[in-house]
Amino acid sequence: MNRIEELCSIIKDDINNKTLSATEKSELAKELNALISEDSIILAQTNPLSGDVRGNALKAFEWIKWAQRLNVSAVIFPEMFLVGYPIGDFIDRFPVIVEENIEWLEAIARKTDGVKVIIGFVEKNPEHTGKRYFNSIAVLSNGRIERIIRKITDLLPTDGCFPFINAGKKIFFSQQIYVFFQCFLFHVSHLILNIFCYF
Repeated sequence: MNRIEELCSIIKDDINNKTLSATEKSELAKELNALISEDSIILAQTNPLSGDVRGNALKAFEWIKWAQRLNVSAVIFPEMFLVGYPIGDFIDRFPVIVEENIEWLEAIARKTDGVKVIIGFVEKNPEHTGKRYFNSIAVLSNGRIERIIRKITDLLPTDGCFPFINAGKKIFFSQQIYVFFQCFLFHVSHLILNIFCYF
């Protein structure tokens, strides 16, 4: 394990368990900043809890704070991060969760000072045809939702392939990628590939 991995492991533990003091966070960020480039991005492959929108959003806040401390360009969360992966007809039975995840998405957007955030959420399909909900990702920056990209196949990530449609301008990231923390890259890599391939 190299020093970057060691420091990232400490950060992951802090995000999950609040183990570091403000001084320790500052010192760790200073050391890690010296080891990574300014145009790095964080792949926040973490496990959201299904249905715990508030808890997932609060975890996102912690990742964003660390991204800001490290002066990276962006932090990318998995698809459907805010709601967690729904089990069965969970969203149909409890549609209020969709409204709740939109409220938290807007709250997270307001905290995006100096860093872009790409995060998965669920939104209601305003049309009367097709699926009732979209598995979407939002690009947050400068305190607002800059654009939304919607998956156009089934809601669940295991149902087929991963095409997205663009609801805004092109997204360009040319940053060197440092993979922060041990993670399963399957869903994140598909999300990134779709961001790049559909523009």
